[in-house]
Amino acid sequence: MSARPVGASARQDMFSARSQTTTRREEQKSDRPDTRNQNETGGEGGSNFEGIGSSDDMLELEHVIGYTGHYWETLQAHPVDPTVYVKSMGSVVAICDTGDPHNQQFLRAHDMEISAMSISPSGNMIASGQVGTVHQPGYHAPVIVWDYATKKDLFVLTGHTKQVRLLEFSPDERFLAGTGDDCLLYIWDMQTGEVVFGKKFDEPVILFEWASIRENGRRASYEIILCSPGGGPQDDVRHCELSYDPVRAQWTLHAQNVNMPSGGLSRTYFSAMLSPDNEYMLCGTSVGDMLVFNLKNSVYRASVPVCSSGLVSIEVNAETGDVFKLKT
Repeated sequence: MSARPVGASARQDMFSARSQTTTRREEQKSDRPDTRNQNETGGEGGSNFEGIGSSDDMLELEHVIGYTGHYWETLQAHPVDPTVYVKSMGSVVAICDTGDPHNQQFLRAHDMEISAMSISPSGNMIASGQVGTVHQPGYHAPVIVWDYATKKDLFVLTGHTKQVRLLEFSPDERFLAGTGDDCLLYIWDMQTGEVVFGKKFDEPVILFEWASIRENGRRASYEIILCSPGGGPQDDVRHCELSYDPVRAQWTLHAQNVNMPSGGLSRTYFSAMLSPDNEYMLCGTSVGDMLVFNLKNSVYRASVPVCSSGLVSIEVNAETGDVFKLKT
């Protein structure tokens, strides 16, 4: 009988024992039923994963709640459909229904937040302008005109930079006026999408209102009220007429200053509305009063205190002449 020398290596016996243990584990594993394929296909003993990722299991978007609200007049009621309103949600124009919150349509084309909106008197067109884009050089701020029926864009109007401030359709929907932080005023023809008039002011135009339309030969002339604070308190509000000059073959804007109090009246205008007969214009200001202007004589008439903060919206009932106001 031979004995292992003291200190001799037992490595060979160790590997032999590990090999025997591994063999026994493989034998036990081979005796177990193979349920791997059943688990993957949803068979017995496994979870049923059939249909994951299919359209049947996708969540359906019911409706979106939200309003950016950083800029004036970006929430407007549709002039014809009594339950429809239009609002801005970031860079998206949302058409919503007060009777059915699930009835929503979204108009996407802007790449920055919407800063101005307008709906034509018939409700057939929607105009939206944006903040100047940071994705291209020049901070261009396009204006997009949408067809309400098809929800598709009719025109992409360029020219403004930095930010579009105001958009206003003319009463006959022939023109669209736009003002911006670049101190520019553009008037576009809604039949062709071309610019018919453009002018740069010393300061941005913060108020623009179409008034009456007068027949003037083949082409009508348009009465306009605008405000640009660059000329001082006496020159802020201007009574204008947009007419076609047949000699120059172009549209021109003739302006005269509205007569203000002798001491001047410096205001920041938030809103404006014409009386049903187009004889008076009511303006809401940042100090909370409502200024009354006589358009026939181009003269300031009165200042009516309304609130201690800004008067942001004014509406006039066309039948009764009642004035409705929204204050901050």
